[in-house]
Amino acid sequence: MAEEKHRPRGSRPDGGNASRKNAGSGAARHGGERRGGFDGQRRSGAPRGGRPQGRAPRTPKASPARRFALSVGTVVREREAFTHDVIEAQLKEVALSDEDKAFGTKLALGVTMSLGTLDELIDRYVTNPGDLAPLVRDALRVSAYEIVFLDKSAYAAVDQGVELVRSVEPRAVGLANAVLRKIAGAKEDFPFGNPEKSLQALARQHAFPIWLAKTVLDDRGLPALKDFMAASNEVAPLYLAVNALRGSEDEARAAFAEASAGAEPAGFDGRAIPRCWRLENHRAIAHPAVAALLKEGKLFASDASAQAIARLAVPRQMPGRFLEVGAGRGTKSILLQNVALERFGEQMPLETVDNLAFKTKIQTKRAKLTGVRLDEAHTLDAQRLRAKFGEQSFDAVFVDAPCSGLGTLRRHPEIRWRLKPRDIEDLARLNAAILQEAGACVKKGGVLTYATCTVTRAENERVVERFMKSAVGERFKIVPLGALSHAGAAPTGADALFFASNLESGGPDAHFAAQFVRVR
Repeated sequence: MAEEKHRPRGSRPDGGNASRKNAGSGAARHGGERRGGFDGQRRSGAPRGGRPQGRAPRTPKASPARRFALSVGTVVREREAFTHDVIEAQLKEVALSDEDKAFGTKLALGVTMSLGTLDELIDRYVTNPGDLAPLVRDALRVSAYEIVFLDKSAYAAVDQGVELVRSVEPRAVGLANAVLRKIAGAKEDFPFGNPEKSLQALARQHAFPIWLAKTVLDDRGLPALKDFMAASNEVAPLYLAVNALRGSEDEARAAFAEASAGAEPAGFDGRAIPRCWRLENHRAIAHPAVAALLKEGKLFASDASAQAIARLAVPRQMPGRFLEVGAGRGTKSILLQNVALERFGEQMPLETVDNLAFKTKIQTKRAKLTGVRLDEAHTLDAQRLRAKFGEQSFDAVFVDAPCSGLGTLRRHPEIRWRLKPRDIEDLARLNAAILQEAGACVKKGGVLTYATCTVTRAENERVVERFMKSAVGERFKIVPLGALSHAGAAPTGADALFFASNLESGGPDAHFAAQFVRVR
């Protein structure tokens, strides 16, 4: 569910190019050398390229925004990092105008989002794609994205792309000029087929792997697939939650007004979510008034769908013992205790589980900042819950499951190209096992909630089916979430069996939740 959970195993963001040992096509590989700074210059020494002695080095003419995007893309590739994290870190280190920051960020995110499609285009016009130096490919990706997916002058994009390649490998400028000109010439034919008749062309048009487009098509149908892909390529909306454990909505309103945030109370499916706000002006979070509330733990970022699911997970009566599985850095813990305070007049007993010690440490520190009651934070493999806690030990258990994160593609553009088909099935098997462990720990009459932030049936409905057929699941019945009026965020229709928010333009992320009560 939470942002930190999505990292499919074993796949590199560059499609394996970083492991290629030989350079060719006029682009020599730089033996593992790292570049220092967003301007693409070596930290020491001069670039190999046969420049005559005594001639002054050519100053790259690529714009600062494009050089910034190149630097981000290289770090993301080399470290398998998350693009938003790299952007945030590098923006602190460089002096760019607001315009360059915005354009550089747009390019960097766009390249990550469309990585596989860009490589397909580049490989069409390179004789030996496997020999293309990774740094040269990084530079070509920036300009290819600009040519194909942005409404920019092809002439300017090609010229800037050549200069961008020159900044990392002067000997590859001829190759860059030829490849980028061919890509510009092919733009009119892109996506090389009729998207209304060809799934491959439709996937290429939205920069999606064909296997992923087919998975969503099979699970949700063509209209939902089109909406999903289009929305996934938009800028994610900004939602903030007011932490009633530390602050107040009056403080938040005042800060939003001072920052000209364009803030409006937000909800889900036509129902208001208490303390949930949407900000039209994303830059408002950097305004001192808003930044101060974030720093003090009075405000925190959380998608509206995530806030809605936290409300579903808190039971109607105060639980004697509540367990959150997959707590990560603790965002859901803050949400859960806010709902408890609202519903019961005080926070509930809360224990958490995460399998990574560093996240447990972060969560514990964050709980102190935000005023969250945290009885104990366990570092534990969630497949061993019974061994740790014993049978029927909790009144309520919330499984915030590790998932593919496909419902959050706007916030995590790396996912679509790093994810592999086998990851979906691996995660589904893992979550089925975790759900059974969690179910065994629920007391008779207690509530079990399972949630993801993905759209695949394998990870959602089919995990529920597997659970209900298991020895543990036979002791439970499904609670139709449409009947939970107390949640304040139920799906449309009183008979809705599950919570399922679709990814739509301008709306919250796509999440899923199922709830069960133990009857024996």
